[in-house]
Amino acid sequence: MAKEIKKSSKNMMAITGVVQTWLDEQNYNDLIETNTDERSSIVKVLFNVEGNRYQLVVEADELKHVVSIFLYSTDDISESQVPSAWQWANEINTTLLMGRLAVIEGLPFQYRQSIDVEDGSLSTKMIGNVVDYAIQVFEANKEQIDAICSSKHKMVVEDLSDAYSWDQIEGHIKIKKWAENLKKSFNKKYKSEEWSLVGKGAIILNEDPLYVAHVLKTVAMDSGFHLALFGKDDVIDLPPLEALQENAPLIVYLESGRWKREKRDDDQETDEQTKQFTEFKEKLQDYFDNFSAAQPVIFVTSTNDLSKYISDDLKKHGLFDLYMSLPKKSFELIGQEFVRKIGKSICGESLLDSYGKIGHLVNSYDTEKEALAVLALRRRHYDDKKKLEYLDLVDADIHNLIEEGILQEKDHAVKLNTAYHEAGHALIAILEYEGLNIPEYTSILPGASGFSGITVESKDYWLKRGRDRTFDDYRKDIRVCLAGRVAEEVLVGPETVSNGASSDLENATNSCFEMFRSFGFSPKMAEPAGAESNLAVISDEIVVQQTSHLMNLVREFLSQEYQVVREKLIQNRKVLDAIAHLLMTDPIVDQDELVAICQKFTIPASKK
Repeated sequence: MAKEIKKSSKNMMAITGVVQTWLDEQNYNDLIETNTDERSSIVKVLFNVEGNRYQLVVEADELKHVVSIFLYSTDDISESQVPSAWQWANEINTTLLMGRLAVIEGLPFQYRQSIDVEDGSLSTKMIGNVVDYAIQVFEANKEQIDAICSSKHKMVVEDLSDAYSWDQIEGHIKIKKWAENLKKSFNKKYKSEEWSLVGKGAIILNEDPLYVAHVLKTVAMDSGFHLALFGKDDVIDLPPLEALQENAPLIVYLESGRWKREKRDDDQETDEQTKQFTEFKEKLQDYFDNFSAAQPVIFVTSTNDLSKYISDDLKKHGLFDLYMSLPKKSFELIGQEFVRKIGKSICGESLLDSYGKIGHLVNSYDTEKEALAVLALRRRHYDDKKKLEYLDLVDADIHNLIEEGILQEKDHAVKLNTAYHEAGHALIAILEYEGLNIPEYTSILPGASGFSGITVESKDYWLKRGRDRTFDDYRKDIRVCLAGRVAEEVLVGPETVSNGASSDLENATNSCFEMFRSFGFSPKMAEPAGAESNLAVISDEIVVQQTSHLMNLVREFLSQEYQVVREKLIQNRKVLDAIAHLLMTDPIVDQDELVAICQKFTIPASKK
């Protein structure tokens, strides 16, 4: 008969006690690790069932009155196996009477089940039933599990139907020439020694392995080769050369990872793992040594630093000896792919005509944020029943994908202050950049992140601007930052300005520090002999000693530019009033409306 321990205030580790009793009944000698402060415990047990190895983990949380049981199968799930593993696990989960299967990259399949004993009692029989059921699930599906976990030894030839055109790939000249050489070498049946001129092992210099992999689809399409991709966790299980040659002519892309570095990444790597990486390099060398001109297999990897991340024993003649740079994915291409994910059919003209601007905006997104942004926009289309426009993307980005439900400011004086603040930003952006930087929009709708209003400068202008920045560029940016605070002062006087300019002033201050600490600029750059007054570049190591000196320069420059901005807003007070008053009736003023106001007052302004 199974023993039972009921929950009792006198026994603070009652659940752990039941787990220990169950272990004793099974003759398991594994020790339970307990944390009496947190009132929790964990035990790990390895055992075999008909030759199959399993690991059992039982966790007890006395405070939450929960015991969690995890059973792991034998083989780990690698990166490339995750999609098929998830699909299968989801199908199985619909049939389970209790618990569920989980898929975690780098771990075996996991069965998990939690038992809540807050309102009842826990018995050893209950634990045993869950463990037995978990074993039954794995044993009944052993064939499918083995098939998925053994797939890492199989090679999948990529579908090339979504390959880029060469026109979509900036800086493609050398890589395209290589593709042509591959095609010519195979079709003309070059001898093995002639292939060394073509390149049997290539390293592409680029920081985005996913982009490199996609570009290689174009190379394969153009050269008539097949393509196989191996993620960094799958490289070490590369199939035998004979299996690769069956799909020749073949390009094999090996994603950057530990395998191509000489030393360990961290202290977590075991001697056995280090040995595996060493043996893999030896296997790779053997692949190159046994290259077949009749069944060519070309190896490619990528890195953003040839000297730092590729070990010298891979960079040698006859191995990886062809190096080609690939510029970053263009903003135009990033925008095209983003719109494709949204769905062209629900996009308006301003999205379909703004690929570069879109790419410039979403370039900093990681994969997850991009997916969230696409979903947020599709939801907006679903709710509003209208085609999406570029401003929808800008608005979603500015609000960090939060669907705002905040009411507009009701206090007239506060609202007017905000309107002048944003009108100041917009007007100085237009004046400083000679009508080329017309804000996408300026708004006095508040945001959940804390802003009362916002002005979004022209994405088109910033897309066309080069990467190098001059003193004048910094000065313009700082003047735009200061303009909100100055506009409030023009409206209500210095004693009644709000605290809403704190982030603007912080940005302006940071820009000044960058100018004066790192680039040798000075507040007197526009004056005779002023350019050479602050040429010392201050490194991070000595910045603390120079803080007082730098702050004096920052304060001097901000004061100087604040006065310039004040004069410009006073000179253009009618334009400032017009933008602010329009914001009071229409809380979002877009580019077209700003251009119309500027034209009314004969101020140069152009959206393009």
